[in-house]
Amino acid sequence: MEEEKYCQVALTRVGSVGYVHAKLLLEHFGSAKAIFTASIRELQAIEGIGPQRARQIREYGGFPECQKLVQQSEAKGIRLIGYGDPDFPASLKECYDPPSLLYYSGTASLNLPRTVAIIGTRNHTDYGRQLTQQLVKEFAAHNICIISGMAYGIDGLAHRTALEQGCTTIGVLAHGLDHIYPSAHTGMAKEILKSGGALLTEFPIGTKAQ
Repeated sequence: MEEEKYCQVALTRVGSVGYVHAKLLLEHFGSAKAIFTASIRELQAIEGIGPQRARQIREYGGFPECQKLVQQSEAKGIRLIGYGDPDFPASLKECYDPPSLLYYSGTASLNLPRTVAIIGTRNHTDYGRQLTQQLVKEFAAHNICIISGMAYGIDGLAHRTALEQGCTTIGVLAHGLDHIYPSAHTGMAKEILKSGGALLTEFPIGTKAQ
């Protein structure tokens, strides 16, 4: 199991293998480990892989760094959820190019039966604030999980209102889970985790927001 995690990280670090290629490889071979133990002939037989990508996969040598990243992540309470994991979001699998690996912290399921994403501007109007709060309150009354991006403005307001309503909320971040950006939302992130929510990203620890 541990070796599979290292291989999942490694797959995201082979430069020429993007999300679409990773999905094709994982669906064909069944695991990241099987991809890295496959022969060049087996790899290049997959549509879109070709000899160059096959060689890059076979010649990848950064497994020690991948192992270190897994260990550091788990030490911080961050779980790695690969494309083949039962806890990987089923709806995300329906995308043409889903990320092959997610970094997760918290307790909320990523396959809740009812979820709504609320995303908006950082500089909202009073009407935008009122409407967001009204929507979240109504969703909360029907036990609908609120997903947003933890940014200033509407995102933060959606998370905050969900917390006030006792509603499960999940923050999807554009950076590693070893820090929170904006830093002003660090307290809110802690509340989300404490209340049974979760934080999620496709970026490893050490990745800064840009």
